[in-house]
Amino acid sequence: MIEVDPNDGFGGGGGGGGDVNLVETDNILDAFYRMVDNVQTNLREIQNGMGTLSMKHGERLRTPDADLASRLSGELDDLQTEIGGHFQRGEQELKKMAEGTAKLKETPEDEANNVAVIKIQQNQHAHLLRNYMTALKEYQAMQQDFKQQRFDQTKRQIETKFRDSNGN
Repeated sequence: MIEVDPNDGFGGGGGGGGDVNLVETDNILDAFYRMVDNVQTNLREIQNGMGTLSMKHGERLRTPDADLASRLSGELDDLQTEIGGHFQRGEQELKKMAEGTAKLKETPEDEANNVAVIKIQQNQHAHLLRNYMTALKEYQAMQQDFKQQRFDQTKRQIETKFRDSNGN
């Protein structure tokens, strides 16, 4: 038989107080995992948006039609705004997660009573933050690459347009 210390914050103890701690822990973890789900949803939306953005970038670079290029530029702007919104919402959720974990450590007694929950939350937050930062770096690299390709394309067009009959 396992003995449970009534003062460890994980159950046991007289008068049903341990059950209250378990309910509180369940509520804390339920709320936390809703935030985890929100961050993961935003990350999926970012990844999906980046795939679409990549296709639109390629389409924009290949089109010689000025009207289509203008329409695609508008679509790219809208898509970038949407992706930026997902990044902001994900960042807000990550901040809420960190604040919630910090609240569990307000006093040494709170921290001692929530050691396992704090560890779970810190590990999950670190994992999500790494994924978030990776997505952000990939997005920035994609945007920088498109900007460079667009610059190179414009430079070639100008050089072609203003060449003289001797090729200079």
